[in-house]
Amino acid sequence: MNMASNINYEYLFMGIFIVGLLNIIYIYYDTKKTRIKVNRNIIIDKKVNLTLDDIKKMNGREFEIWCAKLLTQLGYKVKITQQTNDEGKDLIVDKSIYVECKCWDEDGKNIGREILQKLIGAMVADGGKINKGICVTTSGFNKNAIEYKDKINKNTNIELKLYDLYDIECILKDLEESKTDMSNNKNKLVV
Repeated sequence: MNMASNINYEYLFMGIFIVGLLNIIYIYYDTKKTRIKVNRNIIIDKKVNLTLDDIKKMNGREFEIWCAKLLTQLGYKVKITQQTNDEGKDLIVDKSIYVECKCWDEDGKNIGREILQKLIGAMVADGGKINKGICVTTSGFNKNAIEYKDKINKNTNIELKLYDLYDIECILKDLEESKTDMSNNKNKLVV
């Protein structure tokens, strides 16, 4: 009986090892595939002024990259955070502004207070050095989110701005109208 139980444990450990190994291989290739896709998008898709339909069809990471390109074109220095475990921020602008990007294509689904709380939490957790935050979305913001933003702006030294699909459309129109030096628009857009 002892010999049989040893064999069973050997198969069990071998099975766990194989599953773990397959999981590591999957994560490696999935991460590599995502990295290649992101790099390809950065290199190939240099056009910022897309239609709203094009923007709404993006996945979350593509939207983050597009927002980074838009801000870069406006004269900002932008760092894109890692795709997972971004700690509540997708972009870091000029080392002083945190940006959370949400590309939601579902009709009627708006950003709630929870997303903004996570962004504020990231700002505070990083030592309170960051006091400007932006949330950009292809949808809208619900009443709780807007009220929370107003309270934060009124009661703290943090400045929080919200940009929805309508705001994105206005920014793109401004860019189209002023095709010359985009850095003139820098202070007009962001905090």
